[in-house]
Amino acid sequence: MRSLIGFTMLAGSLLLVNPSLLKAEAEHPVSPTPYEIIEDKASVALLNPSMQKRQTVKLRLKNGVQAYLISDPDTKHSAASVAVKRGSWDDPRAYPGMAHFVEHLLFMGSKAYPQEDGFSQYVSNHGGTHNAFTTTDRTVYMFSINHEGFPVALDQLAHFFIDPLLSLSSIGRELQAVDQEHAKNIEHDGWRQWMILKETGNPEHPHASFSTGNAETLGGIPQEAVRKWYREVYTADRICVVMLSPLPKEQLIELAVRDFSAVPSAPVNTAAVTSPPVSMFSEQQLGRLLYIKPVRSLRELALIWELPRGLDRQQKKDALALLTYLLNSEHEGGLVDQLKKFQIAESLRAGFLNIGDEETIFSIEVELTDQGLQNPDRAIEQIFSALALIRQKATETGFAELRQLSLLHYQYQTRKNAFETVKEYGRSIFDEDLATFPERRSIPQAFDQAHFSGLLSFFTPASCSFILTADPGLTKVQPDRREKWMGAEYAIRSIPEKRLFSWQNALIPSTLCLAPANTFIPANLTLLPPSPEGTKENLPVLWEKENGRLYYARDCIYQVPETASNFRLYSPLLDGSPRSTVLSQLFCLSFLEKNSPDLCMAEAAGLRASLNAHAHYIALSLGGYSEKLPCLAAGLFSTLPRIAPSREQFAIYHKKLEMAFHNASKDMPISQAKEIVSNVLLSSTPTHSQKLEAIRKISYEDFLEFSSNLFTKAYIEGFVYGNSSEEDARNLSLTLESALRAKTYPRSEIQQSKIRVFAENSGPFIIVEPTETMGKATILVIQQGPRYFATHAAQLLSNAVIHEMFFDNLRTKQQTAYIAGAKAREIEGQLIQMFMVQSNTHQPQELLARFDLFVEDFLQRFDENLSQERFDTLRSTLIQEYSLPPENLHLMAGRLTDLAIDYQGDFQFYPKLVASLEGLERLHVKSFLETTLSRKNTRRLAVLIEGKLPPMNDFSYKRLAKEDMQMIGELEGRTRR
Repeated sequence: MRSLIGFTMLAGSLLLVNPSLLKAEAEHPVSPTPYEIIEDKASVALLNPSMQKRQTVKLRLKNGVQAYLISDPDTKHSAASVAVKRGSWDDPRAYPGMAHFVEHLLFMGSKAYPQEDGFSQYVSNHGGTHNAFTTTDRTVYMFSINHEGFPVALDQLAHFFIDPLLSLSSIGRELQAVDQEHAKNIEHDGWRQWMILKETGNPEHPHASFSTGNAETLGGIPQEAVRKWYREVYTADRICVVMLSPLPKEQLIELAVRDFSAVPSAPVNTAAVTSPPVSMFSEQQLGRLLYIKPVRSLRELALIWELPRGLDRQQKKDALALLTYLLNSEHEGGLVDQLKKFQIAESLRAGFLNIGDEETIFSIEVELTDQGLQNPDRAIEQIFSALALIRQKATETGFAELRQLSLLHYQYQTRKNAFETVKEYGRSIFDEDLATFPERRSIPQAFDQAHFSGLLSFFTPASCSFILTADPGLTKVQPDRREKWMGAEYAIRSIPEKRLFSWQNALIPSTLCLAPANTFIPANLTLLPPSPEGTKENLPVLWEKENGRLYYARDCIYQVPETASNFRLYSPLLDGSPRSTVLSQLFCLSFLEKNSPDLCMAEAAGLRASLNAHAHYIALSLGGYSEKLPCLAAGLFSTLPRIAPSREQFAIYHKKLEMAFHNASKDMPISQAKEIVSNVLLSSTPTHSQKLEAIRKISYEDFLEFSSNLFTKAYIEGFVYGNSSEEDARNLSLTLESALRAKTYPRSEIQQSKIRVFAENSGPFIIVEPTETMGKATILVIQQGPRYFATHAAQLLSNAVIHEMFFDNLRTKQQTAYIAGAKAREIEGQLIQMFMVQSNTHQPQELLARFDLFVEDFLQRFDENLSQERFDTLRSTLIQEYSLPPENLHLMAGRLTDLAIDYQGDFQFYPKLVASLEGLERLHVKSFLETTLSRKNTRRLAVLIEGKLPPMNDFSYKRLAKEDMQMIGELEGRTRR
């Protein structure tokens, strides 16, 4: 049958995976009892109707591998992750970065699958993605893929942990990748702060080590050292597998046993210690203030505590979750509200992170205003006043509300894509006993007043590490130290005992209070009665008036008690100029700040709202549980015509955006190249430098004039989708119209974004821009002509091959970069093929030459690169991908909005694309690429960003006139006897 926009509903057929793919291989012998079932003690049921078919099983294989298996007939993709309970804290002292290095190496082939890029190519061919990450105490590998490819990809992943090659050639190549990754992070302020915390911490704790590694720490590493570390650390008892698939539980168990029973058990007498019984922090950090010189323009204050060891993990998590919930609330009279009212801070965020079995850090991070930076002590005092208030006044009532909200979100959780699901489970699976996972990590269990008060008593100034990241010219403290690995400059200063004592005994102002009860928590989560298929409620309904038009569709796919609504508000004042763009961004920021108390409460209760500036419209989106959505919408809509911040508030918002525009010049070179591409190709897309120039000319009076006239005339387009009736959608639209009270802005007068199409035979073109940031970047844009369904299908299929091969060539084989990729895009009806690389070793012009050589070689070897078998696999994968709806209701609402507005209501767009894919032939792709990617097509633009390189990598030819030859060296001849 067909859904509302032609998606084929394959939920039932997804179970019909070819049983032959579940072959039992001789290399995986199994015993009569190869596993034991772990009793599932996660007792809270999922109430979301779309999750009712999901089943789980937990087991432990005979070798100690644990598995969490999820059978879900409605998942769009299959996915798996493997978490290893070892990370950077287990690096050998001689080779810092070993864990991260091995993470890279395991993708480079195994004895069972020796092709170096075999796993990557297989996953790519079957419409999937893969990645991995290393943290302090765990390393996680994950992939997603279409259902047919899942069993083979899972077996390939399993061999990462059975018989990896760890070859000399891959060790040499991946060393360069790790070094490039490190270089990419050198100018990232977050990484620099983290590295300073390491350097100033306890040298006896493994946290003090250099965790990512680079060519210096890993260069020359013996192959046997890598293999020995791998054998000792990657053992079955430290591995947990997560699988998500439409396969029945029994088949998932069979896969787990078949693929992971051969993972080696731990050798005798090997016991790596991940969490030694010493503190991470040192005396030079506690009760001291670290001043850090940033790369960007920042004004950040952070208070960080390391929690005591030996606390009950669940009680600690529950207590810290409550503390986080109370501190982050933006209600009137709360900590955040007070900091903003006193114009000390722009924002605050609190949270905690488990980074080891016993190690937990809690942080409060404040983005200061100019006034707050001049006197950060005031912000610190307010924070300790709030902690004192929470210690005195927090009761089980606040905890009950937090538990109620956590239970609500758990039971009615929105489906995420398969890759993100297994990634999140892999990241957190060691934080809880598998028997109860993932329930207790998601839902606070019980409130213990004595434990909560006792834990809060540890949050003292003396046990806190204070960090102020800002320009030394503003803090008046010059750095006198330089961190070893990233070169970050900093200073440590003592805090007078009198000041510490004052903060410890901070008074609680009468204006400071805890949050009231959350009024946005829904009570009614029932679904509207189902509508018979084929009635008008299953099809988008268009209401059109002279001042706007609205689309509506009742959800018939996801069956969740949620609604998503997307509106575009057009105004003649939104002309796409830098000035208009900046004014509209200031408007959106002012709107969000004005409504922050309600938005914070609503978000906690599962409602979301956003306001974002675009070239010719402002996008207003609301979503979440249907019952309370109208209440939130009414309050937000009513403020749209009344955005008039005080002069002092405006100065803060103005400064915030000005700093953001200035900081864009410190973005990675690849990001700067992308911005130039957008600015050149698209109308009404100013650069950050243009916006920086514009904002410096905008006064408070200019903004008030803009804000008061923004919706004098307006045109509204919107789409309401989900668990709402036609009457609900109509009322929502009428509420917005009534709030704006705008005169009609004729649709025919609305300005449209356009793309610059290069004239035939006019190129190719090149733009070269300098930057002060680290690294070089090159982007090549090739215009492939207007989008027709046939050419769009050919572009999508060809890019699947091109991206995988480009990444393998430029990143893995040629070792030019850590960031490399190819991307196919459709912009304003035009097809675009892009190639991009950011490098810390190669010059942009050289990279461009390699791009051209890659394209030429790809075309010459087309038949080898895209065999008929590979073509058939990719076509089948794309057909399945575009035949199925997005993973959740909110993604579907976004797609429907785009189809309604940008594609002129063509709700059969995806069925048409699928039909074109079904009719696509390999020779069509070859013809398309020969026409669009060969040198016959000169409609191409290269953007080169010339940044800095480390001296050891700065290999570039110096331009020289022949007359200057005598200046470059001495003449020497053969010695005559």
